[in-house]
Amino acid sequence: MTYTIFLSHSSKDTSLLPFIQQAAEAAGASMFIAEHEVTPGVDLTKKIQQNLESSKAVIWLVTPNSRSSQIVQQEIGFALARKKIVIPIVVGNVIPEGMTLDIEYIRLDPLAPKATLNRLSNYIKDLAMKDRNATLIGLGAFVLGAFALYYCSREEDANEGSDK
Repeated sequence: MTYTIFLSHSSKDTSLLPFIQQAAEAAGASMFIAEHEVTPGVDLTKKIQQNLESSKAVIWLVTPNSRSSQIVQQEIGFALARKKIVIPIVVGNVIPEGMTLDIEYIRLDPLAPKATLNRLSNYIKDLAMKDRNATLIGLGAFVLGAFALYYCSREEDANEGSDK
């Protein structure tokens, strides 16, 4: 199962998207970018909500444009309300504010963007690994529980047979 990330950004900042997407893909994650998933006639709000819901994390490209975008603010609020991991990537002198003020962020250094993107890629790899481990632990607990139920029912059947 692929680790899926939602990219929240202003449509005015599309020049930065390939770099962010490359970092995610280098980590083995897939990324939902609304501009890349255009389906005429589809309700965009529902599509965004569904993709936010199904994503494991949200990368928020924090720029002056995204700070003034009502849609981006709604996406981040939606993600936080659903306890999604929000990873702010700050560009320029902007800082997150409001509900996101306490979230640690990664600053995109324009003089060393590769180092920033490597850091992001490594962080995504760590998140994906933790998610896979949690899934495996959950699956192991399920299998163990199913085995215990099967074993108990077999014991019960054996005891009923010896009473006859």
